[in-house]
Amino acid sequence: MRINDFNDCFDKAAPTSAQKQRMLTAILEANNENRGYETMNRNKKRFTTAVVLAAAFVLLTATALAVGLGWHESLVEYFGIGEEQAALLDDAVETPDISVTDNSVTVKVLHTISDGNGLYVIFEIAGVEYTNYDEFLLLSEQFGSIGFDLFMFDVSVEYNEGYGSTIYTLEILSATEDKITGIVHFQASFPIIDGTLKLTVKDIGYTIWNYQETPDSVDENFVYNKFITVIEGEWILKWDFEYSDITKKIMPDEVIGTSNPAVVTEISISPISFLMKSHGVLRNAINDAEIKLIFKDGSEILVYSSVGPVNNSMGSSTLADEENMIYEHRRYTRFDSTIDPDDVVSVIIGNITIPVG
Repeated sequence: MRINDFNDCFDKAAPTSAQKQRMLTAILEANNENRGYETMNRNKKRFTTAVVLAAAFVLLTATALAVGLGWHESLVEYFGIGEEQAALLDDAVETPDISVTDNSVTVKVLHTISDGNGLYVIFEIAGVEYTNYDEFLLLSEQFGSIGFDLFMFDVSVEYNEGYGSTIYTLEILSATEDKITGIVHFQASFPIIDGTLKLTVKDIGYTIWNYQETPDSVDENFVYNKFITVIEGEWILKWDFEYSDITKKIMPDEVIGTSNPAVVTEISISPISFLMKSHGVLRNAINDAEIKLIFKDGSEILVYSSVGPVNNSMGSSTLADEENMIYEHRRYTRFDSTIDPDDVVSVIIGNITIPVG
């Protein structure tokens, strides 16, 4: 199979070149992994063709769903939104009409999506022109990824007494010769509130990690990160925002463990994510506990494991009681595909089962 044959399946779906290549690679790798006797070749070819058509159908369906909802296809693809679950996100998705142009390049906010556990912003950079796009893509992939000399995302939060923390992550979803699509995720230990969002982007390029300009310098161990600017510009976007909490919350106050115990104070489940808050010493029983969601049909989702990382998960800790050195611990996971929180019947933390009513 050639990439041109694969492209024909997507005339109407119009995915990016990167999406086509990733899907083709995955299909061919799956075909190689299942390689058996020579007598299976004909069946494998039929199977591969069926997979390609199925993949094209899924992508076409997702694109059609996005068009029907007025959402960008990257939003549907990133959150794995299905037709049945789309209505669950009606109150969570906003489409602000905000863009800024500098040096003939336009940065536009496509969507915001909030769920009580955090905030996501999908943005697009259009009108990008490179002196040599292939070289830029090669270098950016070689040294890390496409990025910015400065990227900041400011969100209104309700500051309380004591310590707190905020985290935001940036991910480039796709990059073509004239357009970059990315998503930024914000989380805070303080409550997010209605207010003004501010997105700041300065200079497009890539970073050379552990760069050492003079190998024969006095201190040969001295290295630093060097950002290479490819397109200059500064884009600052501000817009009003109303925060939407679509999570299903329970406050179990369940004690986990006997040695260095922790108290689970809050569990929040939305169509796109899971968040658990607990209080305990820095190293406590929850650190080693596996966390799973159990559904009505008996299926389950692993949202945290001490053995190895779980996709799209993160953890943070904030000192809540300085006198007794008690921390608030947060375990967050974004689901690979949207769910209905009402389908969750329980949360299992180690050997403790907490019902979700």
